[in-house]
Amino acid sequence: MQTQTRLLNELLNNDLPQKRKQIFYLLFAIIAFSLFYKINSYPLHMEEPRRALISIEMLYSGDWVQPTIHGEPYYRKPPLYNWVMASFMAITGNTNVWVVRLTTVLSFLLLGLFHFQITKKWFGSKMAFWSTAILLTFGDLYLYFSRLAEIDLFFALLAYPAVVLPAYFAYKNNWWKFYLIPPIFGAMAFLTKGLPAIAFLGISYLVAFAVLKSWKRLLDSRILLSILVFSLPVLAYLSAFNKSNDLEQ
Repeated sequence: MQTQTRLLNELLNNDLPQKRKQIFYLLFAIIAFSLFYKINSYPLHMEEPRRALISIEMLYSGDWVQPTIHGEPYYRKPPLYNWVMASFMAITGNTNVWVVRLTTVLSFLLLGLFHFQITKKWFGSKMAFWSTAILLTFGDLYLYFSRLAEIDLFFALLAYPAVVLPAYFAYKNNWWKFYLIPPIFGAMAFLTKGLPAIAFLGISYLVAFAVLKSWKRLLDSRILLSILVFSLPVLAYLSAFNKSNDLEQ
């Protein structure tokens, strides 16, 4: 009990950021181990078989442009999530349950690391430690969604930077990164789940302009760079898709 009390006091002490960082990465490693432990101990269920089957068909057909399910075109989601899952299948050489769930687990852990780093730079190591600890141990996320082969946490990994980085770079007066980096994540989020990514990215930019009262930034010529960075990968995929498939669908 005395050891636990001393540890808590150290964590609450702003003069010990290095100690807090070490403890964070130790706890992070424990959480990572718990997520991977017996990850294939229960069968795929709910949407997991659908996500797996689309990736398997993509892998074996060689068609990475048009997702299919039972050989029929699948139009409900863009293919980035399936590209990643199929890539893990190709690298590992199998389609076992743990490979199907690998993308989600890694997305959850990377989301936690990104949140820790951005919060530490913005609010300090104490806030970063506690807010990330809450994120990684939040009931539904840690106990359920983190080991479910679904798109949501992968989408969150891409959408979260698109949401927070505009305000962060504006706060730091780093305007080149402000216009350049968030649209990269926004484009990847669009190729994962479609139109919601545009709303997240656009609203986040508008909030940054509003909070800092920098509406003149809307007239900055570099906003054309943002549009270009977002549009190029999206249009490249749609162009490839349109060559052999029904783009209207």
